[in-house]
Amino acid sequence: MKVSLAFFSLVLVVFSSGLLAQDMSDSPSSIRNLIQKNELIVGMVKQDQPPFFFLKNGQLVGFDVDLANGIAESLGVKVVFKRSADSFNRLIPQMLSGETDIVISKLSRTLSRSKFVKFTKPYISFRQSFMINRLGLAQYEKTHEEKLTYDFTKFKGRLGAIKNSSYVSYAKNYFPLAEIIEFDNWDKVVDAVFDNEVLVAYRDELEIKKIIKSRPDAGLKVQTVVFKDTKDDIAIAVRWYENGLLAFLNNYIDNIPKAEVDFLINKYLNLGEK
Repeated sequence: MKVSLAFFSLVLVVFSSGLLAQDMSDSPSSIRNLIQKNELIVGMVKQDQPPFFFLKNGQLVGFDVDLANGIAESLGVKVVFKRSADSFNRLIPQMLSGETDIVISKLSRTLSRSKFVKFTKPYISFRQSFMINRLGLAQYEKTHEEKLTYDFTKFKGRLGAIKNSSYVSYAKNYFPLAEIIEFDNWDKVVDAVFDNEVLVAYRDELEIKKIIKSRPDAGLKVQTVVFKDTKDDIAIAVRWYENGLLAFLNNYIDNIPKAEVDFLINKYLNLGEK
């Protein structure tokens, strides 16, 4: 499926023309306030998350950047990206304190976060995945005298995930017997599984597929498992009382096609098929 910037532009033109034709005093206060200040402040974590947002030749690019730009243009305001949060969980209190207006940051829509904010419909959904060290897997199955791939819910080994991310919560829920090792960032998780310091790295299928495509030693050192019965919904977060803005964003998402993993990798990272 191809999603072009031209499509984003078409959507924002339709929205913009409709908004300008209306008396903005009839708009929900959450939208009216944005238009009056002529600014949409979008919260993103400071660590690059390609292909969603990352610096390329000094410019912020990526799917989430295009999405935010399209939303801002459809509102007729400028966009400002605030990238001071040092973790995904920090994005929520930052928005609630008024530092940002919305969060577009490859943010997983989880029940724990939904206690404090409202989420839009997902604009992309991933399947959750394991990246498993091949040597460690053989050692694990020999020691435990069982095939791990038969039932991962019984996994008792070391599982690596990013600290303060949704995948720590997912791991506690889906793999209660695992020893969860939290790392400061994804690169450290990847290094740990390649070095057999943890048996598995746990994240969404896109991030793991990026590693498989970009590292020449991946085929020898690791293998992947994609869980078809789990998913990771990525959505926009707004303050819990901003129903008008939420409805607007849901309408916007309804009018753009959901991106798919291969499209994101091919378009924004130029990794292509190998």
